[in-house]
Amino acid sequence: MRYLIALTLLCSLTAHAEVFMCEENGHKIFSQQPCGRNAQSLTLDNEVQKITIPDEIDEEYARNICTLAAKAWDKATVTNRSAYDSTTYQERAAIEGIHRYIRDRIANYGQVARRNPYLETSVAAVSRSLWMLARAVPNPTADQIGEFTDGCGKTVMESAARLYGKDKKDKGAPGKAAPGLRSTRSLPGTY
Repeated sequence: MRYLIALTLLCSLTAHAEVFMCEENGHKIFSQQPCGRNAQSLTLDNEVQKITIPDEIDEEYARNICTLAAKAWDKATVTNRSAYDSTTYQERAAIEGIHRYIRDRIANYGQVARRNPYLETSVAAVSRSLWMLARAVPNPTADQIGEFTDGCGKTVMESAARLYGKDKKDKGAPGKAAPGLRSTRSLPGTY
């Protein structure tokens, strides 16, 4: 019994480690020992950082979604490595993992998704795009991540414009055809 209590006390102690970030041949390396005279201690923040997105689809909304997606690049690369020759089911599971990563980091996801059904569509499209891009570029540079974020933002805005019509004042309600577009609900054989 004494050993059990001692073991419980030892297990409840938190472990603190000093982590150093070093750059070697252009790659970031994390080490427990300083890697040079100019080594700096790195403070790790274990708290999941969340963003809040606006109700209205705008450039800030697109930028926030794409910035979150860029942070999931490492996750997409890892899932691609393990599922390179994967089945469709495994690919869908990997994309859903990225989708969940982004969704979990949007503080007001549920509220915005109820008012704006486009949110789910855009997060799914961004997740799939990131997964496909991470497959082609597993170790991106900062410039490549910036290009992805910019291109992703433009794609989200263009998709929103197609969904809601070109003019913001003239946007139709979700599920209705934007001005100048035919609704598929009125075509024979569609539901």
